[in-house]
Amino acid sequence: MSRVPAPEATGRRRYSVLLVEDHEMSGDMLVRRLRRRGYQVAWARDGAEGVAMAGALRPDLVIMDLNLPVLDGVAATERLKAAPETRGIPVIALTAHVTPEAERRCARAGVDGWEGKPVNFDRLLSRIEAMQQLSQRPSSTTGER
Repeated sequence: MSRVPAPEATGRRRYSVLLVEDHEMSGDMLVRRLRRRGYQVAWARDGAEGVAMAGALRPDLVIMDLNLPVLDGVAATERLKAAPETRGIPVIALTAHVTPEAERRCARAGVDGWEGKPVNFDRLLSRIEAMQQLSQRPSSTTGER
């Protein structure tokens, strides 16, 4: 499996990820593992905080748990995709309940990818790297991500 070169090796800025996860142990593990891989990671603990942080930080990618307090992950994703400043940010959904109905709700909300829980970190990393490579391609239409 090919890996995207570390930012230091390419001279590019670090790829930024916003993790929206309320489970302390899962969030801590993902933040640490992503940082070890060279990603710049911010962490929101509920959907409303995630929407606010995405607007303020403009990360390259959002990893969104679906079962969140205050504002669930589907509603938070809908808000991100409705706002001009965040609509181009890809969202990977994390869920322990992958059902056809959940898939439909997420597709309608604009989720760009899925990962089940418990998280298979190598598979999640592959999804992140694929989105990272897509975002580094020049856009010929809108100039958005």
